[in-house]
Order: sequence, then C-alpha cells, then structure tokens
Amino acid sequence: MASFAFGRTLLQLAGRLGLKPRDLDKVDDIAFVGTGNKSLLTNAKLDPRVIGTNFKNNTDLLDDQFMNLRSSLSLFRKGKLNPLEERILMDNVSDLVRFKETGSVLNKGGIITTETFKDLYRRGGRGSEFKDLGKRLAKQKKNRFPGNVTPEVKSALKEIDNQIVASGEYTIKDFAKLSEIEKNRIRRMFDPELEAKFPFLKFAEGGMVPESLGLANILAV
Repeated sequence: MASFAFGRTLLQLAGRLGLKPRDLDKVDDIAFVGTGNKSLLTNAKLDPRVIGTNFKNNTDLLDDQFMNLRSSLSLFRKGKLNPLEERILMDNVSDLVRFKETGSVLNKGGIITTETFKDLYRRGGRGSEFKDLGKRLAKQKKNRFPGNVTPEVKSALKEIDNQIVASGEYTIKDFAKLSEIEKNRIRRMFDPELEAKFPFLKFAEGGMVPESLGLANILAV
C-alpha cells in the first residue's frame, strides 16, 4: 500500500484537476472492481501525444474522463489498487496536471526520447527542429556515468528518487547507500520506461547497452 505522503501528493494533484474530496464520497465503485475497465487511469499510461483530447477546454477534463479520475481515486483511497496500478495512476494524474498547466507533458528542454521525435514528426516539424533534437540527443547519450550527466537527466532521476522515498520503501540514507546499478533497478520499478528513456544508464554489470537500444532505435519513427 502506498505511503501517506504518496496519497497526499496524489490527492493534491487530483485537486488541481478539479476533483474535490467530497466528490469521492459519491462514487460507487462496485462496477469497476474486477472488470478491467480500460477507461480507468489505473490500467495504462496515457499517450502523451494525444493527452490534450482528455480536456474539453484548456482547463476542464471531459465529463467521462473526470468520472474516470474520480473512480480511480476512489479505488486508491479504499486500498483496492496494487502498487503498479498506484504508480500508473500517479503518472497519469501528473501528466494531466502538467498538460493543463503548461500545455505539454514534456518539460521545456527536457529528456529526448523516441516519442520526442515521433511527436515532432506528427506535428510536421521543420528540418531545423529535428537537427536540434539530434544534437541534444547526441549530448544526452554522452552522459553515461552518474557523476557526468546533464542537469535534465539529474532532475529526472531525482524526481524518481523522491517518489521512491515518498513510497516509504527506502529512507533517503538507505537509498543513498545503494550502488548506481541497484538504484537504477529500483527506479525502473517506479518508471517502467526508464531504460527506454535513458539507454545509457547501467542496469547490470558488464558491457555497454546492446546496439538495438542505441541511436538507430531512438531515431526510428
């Protein structure tokens, strides 16, 4: 079960989407339990490319999506979600809040991933924009060691570390004592896409990451 801090953060984020504590008292979640309802925010990560379709204007969720948010939070509050579902819910609510408040789920100057290129392609990006992304990706891929990463990578890893500590599974001191490989394995549990985002991170002893996870794969559209 998630920690108190995790739950408090989740409810605060949901509040920024318009959900009030009293809204959770109106939910009858019997129909959702065990049905695998695909609309709930606990089942799969929202696609960042189309996350704006969850809003009917710049500030309000679609009525159906608001009901999904309310039902998902109700299940969380009643302790009916497993750790993976709780993590997916937190990620989705965070992305919705970020999109509502910034118009994007990507931080300006943020991490370059496969989806960054695909999103630019679908938006009809100019050649100069692809060139800029390529330069940033090349710079990002040079950062192969914990002490030599860009501020953007450090910030992303720090955010995951904060979530790990907030879950109550590790104290700051205990987590800091772990090797970087052990940390990355735990980080991957909290962010299943971590290895795809940062193929230069080490998750095991031995050689470099296979070529299948290298630059050619990142640039594939």
